[in-house]
Amino acid sequence: MKRGNTAIQDKWRHILREHGQSGLTVPEFCQKHGHPIHQFKYWNQKLGKERPDLRFVPAVSKGEVSSSHGVSDEGLTLEVGKARIRIRSGFDRALLLQAVRALGADE
Repeated sequence: MKRGNTAIQDKWRHILREHGQSGLTVPEFCQKHGHPIHQFKYWNQKLGKERPDLRFVPAVSKGEVSSSHGVSDEGLTLEVGKARIRIRSGFDRALLLQAVRALGADE
């Protein structure tokens, strides 16, 4: 592999990591940081396979949801292991992502 390609891949690994920690959608992140969205998607697909830190976990509803948007007036409680996180309207997406990652780091 050429040295230039390694530098570009490292740059995009860093950008993809920043996006993952930002809590922003891809279009929001690309607009905020001036990255062309088509390049972001290309590198995300190309390098995304290298990211074993991302995984799906099951979500189970333990009660009835009363709002048309999927969250009751009291909010939503997310359980990660023994921890419970109360999520209410207007929550900070980046903070929630950091908390969930920190709680799942031991697994």
